[in-house]
Amino acid sequence: MFDPTSVENYRAVKAPSALRERLEAIDSAPRRKRSVTRLWPVAAAIAACLMLTAIGLFPKSSSRVTITAQPLVAVARVADAAVPHTTLLLTADGELTLESADAALSQEDGQALTFPYVAQNELTLLWSITDPEVTLTVNGQTYTLHADLTSGAVTVQ
Repeated sequence: MFDPTSVENYRAVKAPSALRERLEAIDSAPRRKRSVTRLWPVAAAIAACLMLTAIGLFPKSSSRVTITAQPLVAVARVADAAVPHTTLLLTADGELTLESADAALSQEDGQALTFPYVAQNELTLLWSITDPEVTLTVNGQTYTLHADLTSGAVTVQ
């Protein structure tokens, strides 16, 4: 495949002796300690892992609350006028703590709420809509409910 002279010429190629001495000196020199700047990425990764572990150890203070409303119904009568009302269903993965609510909101059976009102996973409230906007605070989060009396829709902000 290769002629013998090409092979001999290839084998004759050598690095200069100065280069060989320099490489041997580098290899035999005592190693320097790692630079502090090389440790920063490792330290940052360890700190991030510790933060994620610490966050996972603490229980979540509040879970996501979902509020759904039934269509408005005009049944209750106040001072000879029909007052629309709706049923609100509050759901969460865990405990629901109703900390405050407008007076238009009551328990499902119509009784007044006492605060804090605590329920597990779901809570049903009755909203007598004398004002098209009410607020309630659940698990530390304040929600504003808007009722559109013409369409019967309820929105949550």
